[in-house]
Amino acid sequence: MGLRASILNDDEVVRRLSTMFIPVAVHLYEIRKDPGPGGDLFRSVQRQMDHYQGIWIVSPEGKALYTDPASADWKPGDLVKAMDEVLKPFGPLKPRAVKESDPLPYRGRGVKPDGSVSLAAYGRLTHHGKADGPAVLDTVELATSEWATFAPPEQKGGAGWALPDGVARKLGCVISPFDDSARFFDEDYLQAEVKAKVESVEGTRARIRLTAAWKAKGVYGHEKGAPVHEASSTAEGTAVYDLEKKSMRSLILVLSGLWGGRETGGVIEWTSDPSPTKKDAGTTPSTPDPRPNQR
Repeated sequence: MGLRASILNDDEVVRRLSTMFIPVAVHLYEIRKDPGPGGDLFRSVQRQMDHYQGIWIVSPEGKALYTDPASADWKPGDLVKAMDEVLKPFGPLKPRAVKESDPLPYRGRGVKPDGSVSLAAYGRLTHHGKADGPAVLDTVELATSEWATFAPPEQKGGAGWALPDGVARKLGCVISPFDDSARFFDEDYLQAEVKAKVESVEGTRARIRLTAAWKAKGVYGHEKGAPVHEASSTAEGTAVYDLEKKSMRSLILVLSGLWGGRETGGVIEWTSDPSPTKKDAGTTPSTPDPRPNQR
């Protein structure tokens, strides 16, 4: 329901979650089947205050204190009020001493020490070119060898090549603008292709034109008896490659397509700048940040 992009992305909500609570994000499709203590705790809380997905506030002893299902109508102030009400019976509490941190320092920027990268990805339903509901945030992890396939095989204008199928499928993650239940697996792709062409060379910089297309069909949630869902999308974008340093400088792909007959849009982006801006880092301390910006 887009909680991370909406009410959990509010500075005051983050401040309270970070200093007065211990924020925990759970993957519904995994935690409800988990045989360990984490799964036992989740199922116990769900029995006490039942709903499909959303927010629970739980005491250290495992008592469910508050719950509310996910809703597109939620406002940050509603959650702030709920948290304050839950805290009242406990009396004065000493805030947790937390430090600002970035749980995904390489998301959408920089190259990791091992040479791999994390491309930032976003997908959402659209209607007549406008946002229609919350965005799904994802991260495309590319190994060093996969990232190297974006480099032009020839250092001249007009040189063209196709990226490997595996890389193309990874980049297709946001053609389904929902969470993991509606995600396509490798075997679901009927088409996954990304083509690149050196559009121009200026000095040591090569400008690369990217085009892509995906088609996929799979069983919703990959569970027996679940309905089949389909999606298709195309994309265009550009990348800049430094011929002298033999390294990528930037990349952006803009997607447009259909999911089950509904319009979708998406963006995949990355920059070589390894330094987060103040805006990227946020202004509110939190450890861990409950806005991890991923699916």
